[in-house]
Amino acid sequence: TIISTPLKLEGGKTYRFTTDFYAGQSESLFNLKLTVGTDANSIKNATVMRNDEDMSYSDMYHREKLEDTFTAPADGTYYYGFYVKTEDQYNCFKLYGLNVEMVSENDLKAVSIDNIKEAVAGKDNDLTVKVRNNGLKDQSKYAVKVYCDDEGNAELVGETTSVPAIKAGEYADVPLTIKPTKDGNFDFYAVVELEGDEDDSNNQTESIMLNVLPEGSASWTNVVTGGN
Repeated sequence: TIISTPLKLEGGKTYRFTTDFYAGQSESLFNLKLTVGTDANSIKNATVMRNDEDMSYSDMYHREKLEDTFTAPADGTYYYGFYVKTEDQYNCFKLYGLNVEMVSENDLKAVSIDNIKEAVAGKDNDLTVKVRNNGLKDQSKYAVKVYCDDEGNAELVGETTSVPAIKAGEYADVPLTIKPTKDGNFDFYAVVELEGDEDDSNNQTESIMLNVLPEGSASWTNVVTGGN
């Protein structure tokens, strides 16, 4: 059992605990329990966030991030508990890290721009923007916009409000088209806009560089390489 250092949590607030967990052996059963409590020395009376019994992974050296939420009943000091146990099979485990963040009711995160290699100026170019609902409420009314960074000037090149609903904690790939106005190599980034978003620090993706071909060009995805 591992118990964390003290965590100062606010009563009535919900927190997301992300456990970076590693199991070394495949097809080896184990039990995993994750808790939050007020006892620095025991998890006996703690709130159980996760209690997975007879777990196993099909691959060796498996590492993943497990997400759980906890709502603090009152202001105070709390402790995260990590308990793992095997029955009669060998395994080895590692806790690489723990991240704790407050969860807002309304919070969408722009994760990445995907499914595009290059673009053509003056033409609709398809891509997707991955969006995560980091909040506690399901969301269906939001906008996604893509900008081209032209020497420090942000030019809007695509946007959509025809978006899929996203349940709390889940991801969605939002399809849209962009239409750059000129050719060259440019950085592009996406922004998600939600009315009442309580965390604007995660509303923009990292930039990706795209080669924008001159108007009238065929992008590599449309080039015929063989056949009759």
